[in-house]
Amino acid sequence: MGNCIMDKTNMLTNSKFDSTKAATQLKSFLTDAAWAPIIDAAVQNCSAEGTKQAQKMQKNGKSSTCANPEVGLIGKCLRQYLFVSCPNSSTTGECPKLKEFYKKCP
Repeated sequence: MGNCIMDKTNMLTNSKFDSTKAATQLKSFLTDAAWAPIIDAAVQNCSAEGTKQAQKMQKNGKSSTCANPEVGLIGKCLRQYLFVSCPNSSTTGECPKLKEFYKKCP
């Protein structure tokens, strides 16, 4: 599913995560200037983390039904990173609880 989403949002090049395209696409959706440094950090950190996690899975002999688990791992990381770093996040209701959960979730 991660591959499909990333492909449809033009974040892949030859089925591989493309940091430049991803940052451009995310900035086209999240247009407030406050997002730009958050997006840049998210793409950089999540690209590295996704690669590291995929290599760890492969090293430990864990298989995946995904065509490219690295892309899915990067997507998961991006969602969490952007949510936790949201510059305009709500301070009431369930949002703060969910935000704290994501901060603790690996």
